[in-house]
Amino acid sequence: DALGKKPVVYTSPPDQRIENLFWAGPDWLLLHVNRNADVKATSDNISLLRLDRLLANNVRTGKSSILLEKDVPQVDLTDVAATPGSWPGEIVMRATSDYGVGAYRVDLSTGRGKVLERYSPLTMHMLFDEAGSPVLELKYDRKQRSYVLMSRKDGVEYVVGEDESDEISPLDWAGYIDGGNKLAG
Repeated sequence: DALGKKPVVYTSPPDQRIENLFWAGPDWLLLHVNRNADVKATSDNISLLRLDRLLANNVRTGKSSILLEKDVPQVDLTDVAATPGSWPGEIVMRATSDYGVGAYRVDLSTGRGKVLERYSPLTMHMLFDEAGSPVLELKYDRKQRSYVLMSRKDGVEYVVGEDESDEISPLDWAGYIDGGNKLAG
């Protein structure tokens, strides 16, 4: 192997499942893991709740952490927004907390995050560039009753869809292509 070590086999306990794994730099492997939690003690309506988390594993040291576990109480904590090359050992994650929706700069070795950007309540999605800076924001404009895509660099807004409900996003994007010049949806 590339590191001169024995191969590592990732397994999970019977109550958990590894959904996906991907790299966040040369030293960090991120594992999307989910498990069902029994929440009957706190709710009579739900007996099982699926919790999704990201586990960061340093392939050189073997140390790992659960990302945002202590910072953001949320059911799904797996939304990686950017893996800036200039931030070794850190990534940008989108998450919802008691403070609303936002982006967090997350230290992969500790799993702890710091608020990088707080979204307005009507912001539905934000796209970050390779440097970890927000570049596009999708939000619902209640006055116009339309979805607006706003460039964070120049403030220009584009109406991208109309709907009387602010619950459904008319646009999903995957990220940048063509060296950052085009948006893939």
